[in-house]
Parts: sequence; structure tokens; C-alpha cells
Amino acid sequence: MNLTRTQQIFVGVCIAAILVATVIGLYGRSKPEASSPKGVYTPPPAPAAPTTITVYVAGAVASPGLKTLPKGARVNDALVAAGGVTAEADTTQVNPAALIEDGQRIDVPVRAPTPPPSLPTLPTQPAQSERPSRPVNVNTATADELQSLPGIGPVLAEQIVEYRRQVGGFRRVDDLASVPGIGPKRLAEIRPFIVLQ
Repeated sequence: MNLTRTQQIFVGVCIAAILVATVIGLYGRSKPEASSPKGVYTPPPAPAAPTTITVYVAGAVASPGLKTLPKGARVNDALVAAGGVTAEADTTQVNPAALIEDGQRIDVPVRAPTPPPSLPTLPTQPAQSERPSRPVNVNTATADELQSLPGIGPVLAEQIVEYRRQVGGFRRVDDLASVPGIGPKRLAEIRPFIVLQ
């Protein structure tokens, strides 16, 4: 079969193209896939979880401040890292077994001062009314002298003087019951110490 020069070139080009396509196909099959198929998202690898935490220890500890501890540490570990608690620490307000988290603040309160023991209170004796050294004449005594009678203060003394001024004096001891503020009980208290001369 006789081919023209043009036909021979065309056949040669086709054969070369077939060979190239075959080589590419064979090379592509033997090469491992380096990337994931198009359209499939592969997340980046997750960062490694931290193995330590940082906490702040304050209050009644020997060395307050930031402390770095292993993850999963407890309050007691933080107290040890802070040099331990001081003598005035109130450890009843702290749970040493509690787990702590990164960034947590741990406060150790100071124990409230113990109040001094109170002395037992003795029963108080009722104050005895001062008794006048001599009988008081309610018809002539001044307000100050009337105050020496048991239970008679400044107000009652002035009322006795005013009543005496209005009625002209007391004829009997029982007349004192007419003075406002002097009842039977008070009259009985002062009766032994008054005279009507």
C-alpha cells in the first residue's frame, strides 16, 4: 500500500500520540495517590492537649502566687506548691480533695480570732435604796431632802413640794397617796422614814 508523504506523517503522529497516551496511563496507575479525592475535606491534626495547668493561690499560705501543676491536680497539690498553709489558716473552709482547673483562684481564708472566754455572770443584787439618816418632815423638807426617801427622785420630790404648796401641807402620812406617782407600794416604803411635825 502506497501512502503519500502527508498520510505517512499523519500516521506517524497518531502512533506517537497513542504511545504517549499509553505511557502516561501506565505511569498514572503505578503512581500512588498523594492527595485525597476532590471535594473531601480532611481536617488538620488536632493540637496536643496541654499536660499542665496554672492556678493562683492566695490567702494564708507561705508563698502565694501563680503555680504550675500537672493536669488533674487537686487543691492539696496547689497548697503544697504554695509552701503549705500558715498557722492562722482556716483549713475548714478549704476542700483539699477538690479537682482544680486551669486559671482557677484558690483562696485560703484566715481563721477568725477566738473571743476570750466570758466570765460567768453573777446574779446582781438589787440596789438597796438609800435610807435617810434621820426622819424627813414632808411638810418642811426641801426637794433635795425629800430625795433621800426610798424611791423618791427629783420629779416626785417636786410634785410633793407642789402638792404641799397647793393644799397647805399633809395632815396624815396617807395623804401622800394623793401625790401623783406615789402609790400604795411606794407609800409603804417611805412611811417609816417620814414625820409630819
